[in-house]
Amino acid sequence: MKLLLKIAVLPFVTVCLVAGSCLPVVAQNKFPDFPPDSLTKNTHKKQMLEQLGIRLPVLPSTRIDPNRPKGTTPRYPDSLSDSPYGWADTEEYGDGSPKNLYFFRTDWGLWNNYKEEFVGQYEPIDLLRAENGTPINTPQLWWDKRRPELAKLCEEDIWGMVPDEAGNLIIRWELTDSVVVDSIAGKCLKTVIRGIIDTSSYPQLKHAPEIAATLWSPLRLSSHKIPFLIHIGECREAFKQAALAQGWGYLTYEQSALQPDHGAYLSDYLIGLLNKGNWRRPQDWGTIRVWAWGISRLLDRLDTTGLDVRRCGVIGFSRLGKTAIATAMFDERIAVVYAGCSGCLGVTPVRRHFGEDLEFIPYYWFAGNMMKYCGALSEDSYLPRKVANLKIDTHAFIALLAPRTLFITAGADDLWSDSKGAVLSAKAATPVYELLGKKGLVMEGTEPVLNTVYDGGSIVYHYHEGGHTYSPESLPVFIKLAKEAFK
Repeated sequence: MKLLLKIAVLPFVTVCLVAGSCLPVVAQNKFPDFPPDSLTKNTHKKQMLEQLGIRLPVLPSTRIDPNRPKGTTPRYPDSLSDSPYGWADTEEYGDGSPKNLYFFRTDWGLWNNYKEEFVGQYEPIDLLRAENGTPINTPQLWWDKRRPELAKLCEEDIWGMVPDEAGNLIIRWELTDSVVVDSIAGKCLKTVIRGIIDTSSYPQLKHAPEIAATLWSPLRLSSHKIPFLIHIGECREAFKQAALAQGWGYLTYEQSALQPDHGAYLSDYLIGLLNKGNWRRPQDWGTIRVWAWGISRLLDRLDTTGLDVRRCGVIGFSRLGKTAIATAMFDERIAVVYAGCSGCLGVTPVRRHFGEDLEFIPYYWFAGNMMKYCGALSEDSYLPRKVANLKIDTHAFIALLAPRTLFITAGADDLWSDSKGAVLSAKAATPVYELLGKKGLVMEGTEPVLNTVYDGGSIVYHYHEGGHTYSPESLPVFIKLAKEAFK
């Protein structure tokens, strides 16, 4: 689908800026063979673009950009700024809209979209047909052929490859216990966990990476190993209390101690340790894959304790919801996943131009190769985008979790996370669940009903009031799902 440009009424210079036949490009700077001491996230991004041979287009002013969504007005009317972040849809939704529909433009010229007529049309990816055309019609063909194909595509083009050297890292674990009164169950055991990674292979590293977590567990463990929940990035008291009330453990994981959520550190911390301070290569892992790797190493260590690593769940929200899914994709020990408002590269399609798009996502979260799929598919068009060339999408992420339990939440006002897109991905993954003897998402149509939980299968969807936030009503649903998964 194309957005029509009214070229006839535009000045000649503007036409040259947006028409593909005379599209200028920004010359990329040459970078040193080894990163300098002072780096920014933009330095790493530009250097990766150079490695990939990608040149960004020179874009017209946002004020005269014909692709800017209709009805948008300056967010700050008195400002003379030409910022790509300064637009709001006040004409259609009115000032103070609870949806907060702000509009942005990426370096590739893409504006975010909230209208179904502009989502784009892309050829569906059949999860049950191998790359060589073989129909995947038995569980064995799924496990032996198609699933490894999809996992490889996820690594190569999206999350990045874990370096071989990661398997040789020496991790020294420190566990410090203390008894606290911190739950409705009374006293519990609090354990601070530190996985100190040996950095002697590259002593020039500025910041040592660490696997950091805190575990709360019942003071008296049962004679059998107990289930537990892993919450990425934060401790939420309601989740902790709910886990302890079930006699489970509750662990919070501080992902930024392993690799900060910032593109300036791609030659530092764990990524920098393994590439010895050098530039990232296009196929190397991104920050989210690093965070997921850290959770798996925690499971390795906890397997020797009173916790049952094959009866564990992982919880993440927003970008950490993406992380929860990525973790479970590559670690089959995880029995249940809570993906809250995870958006694009979580559970909503990458190849659907609605809300959060690939081109808006921080490049350092994923492999540099992912940037090959940014920009318009052809120079003389706006839509479709190069994501049409992707052989993978988020329905494959969900399928890689099958037949395990996935809990998806979406807020009615959170258009950025694309609640309908989450339904589409879940439905597209459902045939894989059915092939493996489970129901996937059980829902009529693609438009969810507000404040409804669709829990008829192993893919459960809660469409709740509000925006990009946890819903209190989601927690008891998840605990019920976890109890079933832990049986």
